[in-house]
Amino acid sequence: MVAEAERRLGLSLPAPLKWLLCEHGYSAACGIANLGETVRMTLAGRESIGLSTRHVILEAKGDAGVVLLDAGSASGRVLWVGAHATRGWMAGERVEDLDEYPEFSSWVLRCLEDAKELADE
Repeated sequence: MVAEAERRLGLSLPAPLKWLLCEHGYSAACGIANLGETVRMTLAGRESIGLSTRHVILEAKGDAGVVLLDAGSASGRVLWVGAHATRGWMAGERVEDLDEYPEFSSWVLRCLEDAKELADE
């Protein structure tokens, strides 16, 4: 599963993400809801909007933007770029509507907190 995703994407996923996928699989609470969909969205993004080959789309959040994994980062840095800031960010501009998680584990923690809040409602 992971090796096939890496082959199709043409990159190595950061070690923390590979560990999580191999040990626990994928789910929204784990920071990647569906590995197959992630690969599909990333390849489509490369084709349609020129997404960098170092980035992987973890989740498209509609009007809330897109969540990207920086696969070139050993720690698995994650960026959540607002929908209206995406074009500017891709052009290399500094954008305000950007949340940065310096390592994949901090993104997973955010996802777990969100899942817990939903379960508590």
